[in-house]
This record gives sequence, C-alpha cells and structure tokens, in this order.
Amino acid sequence: MIASDVETAIDELQELVGAARVIAPFTGAGISTECGIPDFRSPGGLWTKNHPIPFEEHVIELHGNTSYALCLDCGKRYELAWVREKFIAARERAPDCADCGGHIKTATVSFGQAMPEREMRRAEQLTLDCDLFLAVGSSLVVWPAAGFPLLAKRNGARLAIINREATEFDEIADLVVREDIGTVLSPFIVH
Repeated sequence: MIASDVETAIDELQELVGAARVIAPFTGAGISTECGIPDFRSPGGLWTKNHPIPFEEHVIELHGNTSYALCLDCGKRYELAWVREKFIAARERAPDCADCGGHIKTATVSFGQAMPEREMRRAEQLTLDCDLFLAVGSSLVVWPAAGFPLLAKRNGARLAIINREATEFDEIADLVVREDIGTVLSPFIVH
C-alpha cells in the first residue's frame, strides 16, 4: 500500500509498529537529506559522511564510517589525527600500517571491497529475528545490503519503506511512504 498522505502514512505505520515485537530499522544516505546533506544518488548529490552515534552500541555499520581508519590487511584501527599527522610528515604520502605494513584507509566500504563479515552476520540475524523491517531513506539498490528487506519479507516480516523516491521493493512492501522522513517518524520519537 502506498500511503496517500502523511496522516495515512503515520496511522498505518503506527499499526505496523504496534503489532511488531522486533523491528529492524535500515537506513540509507537519504536519512540525511532533511538536514541539508544531499545523498549521493539524487541530482546534485554528493557522497556523504556517516558519523556513528557514539552512545548507540547497537548500530550495525554495514558500509562503515569516516570517523577512523583501518589497515586493509590486518584490520588495525587508526585514529584520523594520527593518519593526518603521518600523512603531512611524509609529504602527503599515506602511512603504512605500523603492525603489518598494509595500506590504511578510512573505515568505509568502497565499491568492490568486501563487506564486513561480523556486521553482515549481525544484520542478517536481526533481519531474520524481526517481524517488521523498516527501510528509511534508502534507494535499496546497493547490494548485498539491499537484500535485507527481501530476506525479511521472505521470512514473514512486514516491510515498510519510507523514501522520497520509488524503490524496486515497493510492490512487495506492506507500506510505502513517499513523504519527508522527519514528518512521518516524529510521532514515534520518545522524548
């Protein structure tokens, strides 16, 4: 069902949330657009920086974040201040890992790079455990992460999609909302 207006969207979403025992929230770059940060697929969009919520230990960062760096070989974590200092000292040459000599880059998953195994397993388990999968601000086109809504639906979960643009999964969704994310989700925020 595609919600015809904001009130209908909120009412339908409240019913889905009220009936759910376990909700798997899934967000994409579109989550930031209402804050004035364009997503990278929209016209005029840019790659955005995803800063983790420091107090939220349950966030599963499938595509990483830009708040620290990792060695691509051994996985050792490096703080960006250290990387920047070494970069400048070496006349703009990226430092090598102090442990294994491997390449260091921000902890984001680049196209063609393997997805983080631990995070993928956690996301899969949450997807299989949920009875409501809530996709918010995602075009649902970047695989393998885009497969989670389909996995949830095939496992019997309800699927709600809140995204300004249509997605390939709209036809199988129980609820599709093409309204502003903040407007639709603000009634669900506990103060």
